Amino acid sequence: MWSYVEEADLFVCKEMPDILRSEAILNKMLAPFSHVAETSRLIVKAYNGRSARICYRPDHEGLLVTFRGSSAINLHTPTTIKSVAGDTAPWIGFMEYMFVNPSECKEAMRWVATIIARPDLRVGYGMLLVSEKQGVGKTTLGAHILAPLVGLQNVGFPSEADISNSSFNDWMANKRMVMVNEIYSGASWKAYHALKSVITDRDVTVNQKYMRQYTIENWCHVMACSNSMRALKMENDDRRWYYPEITEVPWGRSKFVEFRKWIEGGGLSIIKHWAEGYGGYIHPAERAPMTDRKKDMIEGSRS
Repeated sequence: MWSYVEEADLFVCKEMPDILRSEAILNKMLAPFSHVAETSRLIVKAYNGRSARICYRPDHEGLLVTFRGSSAINLHTPTTIKSVAGDTAPWIGFMEYMFVNPSECKEAMRWVATIIARPDLRVGYGMLLVSEKQGVGKTTLGAHILAPLVGLQNVGFPSEADISNSSFNDWMANKRMVMVNEIYSGASWKAYHALKSVITDRDVTVNQKYMRQYTIENWCHVMACSNSMRALKMENDDRRWYYPEITEVPWGRSKFVEFRKWIEGGGLSIIKHWAEGYGGYIHPAERAPMTDRKKDMIEGSRS
């Protein structure tokens, strides 16, 4: 069941490739099932002449795929939520409530539908959701709808400090989506520049504490949320962020309770079916559409 990956100095479970462990942790995991203290030595000793490789390919199905000319273990595992036809009115109503500008709402729905239904496409820009009022639905959209539909194992939840002040980036390794719940970097370029490579680079070097660095394909999409109108500094010709206007008037408590019940009662399957039939998905070469909010942020970023 286990293979040693030399390039990353890690052990991967071939049947459940999302389980990726260092030697020390693997030995602790396998201790109850083994008569020896260091089971990892036996795994390495079972070398059969071919070094296992790993890759992260949401655009390929199956555990074993061809990656750059050789077979590799695919670390991507899809969501378990199945697509079911149904009434999409609660979902459409939530999106139209949250995104107050109809044309910007349409672009937001394109972005969401592409992330959910097209794992073979990587959108070339992230989405920034900003409202000074709390409780308007940013977390509901990111953490309670998109994250389970992408697959929680494929989602990272870094803090702003993880992005700006840490050299470790395992929060975006082998992920299709990264959600930053509170970002406030209007006084510094650090977060903007740190997220550049996450949004646009094709390959990324994974730097994880106590582990050897290794390079893997980058399939990340970034959704960042904030309660500050100066959430990020932004360059004049920015193409990496879509910044639509969202509501400042929260739904009533009863509406949110009803919508959350719909989500938990099968609504996610209905949203998945909606996304699969949406069409008009975002091509990887498309640039982020300009919005009035984005113009204001660019203006505020100038010295």
